[in-house]
Amino acid sequence: MMRQNKPRRPHPQISLALGDGELAAVMAAARNLSYEKRSLFLERLTAQLSIRTVTIEAAIQRALTGLQHR
Repeated sequence: MMRQNKPRRPHPQISLALGDGELAAVMAAARNLSYEKRSLFLERLTAQLSIRTVTIEAAIQRALTGLQHR
């Protein structure tokens, strides 16, 4: 008997407004990640920015935790 997969729930759409400098910082941070890790980074960054009052720099650092090889 085969199990049926549950349909995936759509991700809620979150709207963020970033200034030019903030967007440049996000792009620079994502550029240093492997292609496979960029999506996870952006999801983490969105979560950081949506639940906390933090600077973009702090949110980027928190989102990068564990994703970069030093």
